[in-house]
Amino acid sequence: ISEQANLDPVTANAHVKIVLPLSLAGKVTPLHVTFGGDIVGESAMEEEEDVGSSVHYELLASITHSISAY
Repeated sequence: ISEQANLDPVTANAHVKIVLPLSLAGKVTPLHVTFGGDIVGESAMEEEEDVGSSVHYELLASITHSISAY
């Protein structure tokens, strides 16, 4: 700590932004989704199944370099 006699303390806020090299990989299940049935408007849909097939996304984010290098 630097102590200087005639200076008042100053409080400051800092916003720190960290940028990391990331790799993003993903897969979706099922691989193929097809449409079958009649086309209806949003107001005609009464149940969740009326929207269509469920699609599951799985994403994996990885750091591609050593963090100590930054």
